[in-house]
Amino acid sequence: MRRLHFGILGSAFAVIALLLGMQGSASAADFPNHPVTLIVQYPAGGGIDITSRLLAKYAEKYLGQKIIVVNVVGGGGVVGNTRVASSKPDGYTLGLEIPAIITDKSLLPDVSYTAESFDPIVLVNTDYGVLSAKSGSDFERPFKATEAQAKSHPHTVTIGESGLWTSNDWSLLALKQVYNIPFQRVEFQGGAPALRAVMAGTVNLAFNYPAEIIDYVKAGTVKPIAVAAPKRLTSFPDTPTFKELGLPSAQFALWRILVAPHGISADVQKVLETAFVKALNDPELKADYAKAGLPWGPGSAQQALALIRSDEGTYKTFIEHYKLHPGSTP
Repeated sequence: MRRLHFGILGSAFAVIALLLGMQGSASAADFPNHPVTLIVQYPAGGGIDITSRLLAKYAEKYLGQKIIVVNVVGGGGVVGNTRVASSKPDGYTLGLEIPAIITDKSLLPDVSYTAESFDPIVLVNTDYGVLSAKSGSDFERPFKATEAQAKSHPHTVTIGESGLWTSNDWSLLALKQVYNIPFQRVEFQGGAPALRAVMAGTVNLAFNYPAEIIDYVKAGTVKPIAVAAPKRLTSFPDTPTFKELGLPSAQFALWRILVAPHGISADVQKVLETAFVKALNDPELKADYAKAGLPWGPGSAQQALALIRSDEGTYKTFIEHYKLHPGSTP
């Protein structure tokens, strides 16, 4: 009887395990069966927000579900990043991340995530910072004149930044440490607030990304002064690069990679990657990105992962070279 009893139990457990396995496979096959949330860690109107909203708009067509974009702001992006990293890895919570996921743990206090906390879905694009001034202000002039003023009056020329340790902060660090230009940094919770500050005259200059300022440049209210790109940007063909100005170390890239929390299943990841790659190659999205001043240059999940791994070594070198630690600022 005991042997029969255990045999029945064993068979029951085997059936339950089989059913659970079938249920898991069914849920993966049915993915997605309800809306997906895309978390943006910076305020509305910034480069990541604009990129995310346009991407979500077109990806819905290929994913077959609504994609809800939610701004989760605070801590220079940390609050939103933490929300993504700590969410269930079921494919229903996504984030659009930047190189800060590599550096935040080393540079900011109380950060729980690392780059390994996220699984890449697709590389969306690679962008570069633009240093700009309010049109008609004293700083709407060649960069070299501003550089001379900053050196003769240290810490009086202010630059608004869109958050702590974005690619623009690395450009500013190079300007200060490599080229000994003593700018005064002023931090804001995103690109849109930094732009508003420069237009209001609260700061002299601001570092932004092209999509954040292109409409204001076209309207004649903002003047781009220099770009942190390897060559002049199509959006601002008359604006010199830092390299042209003799400041090549101020060149830094900001990639945007769509991610899920670590641990997403391979089949769900593939569904997402396929849908978002199709969206990124949609001619209408490409046109809207160009109109918004956003670069286009998507890549696969594997290409995104390779980019993250490469930059992990690069930023580790920078952090060690500049002796940076949690709490350090540019």
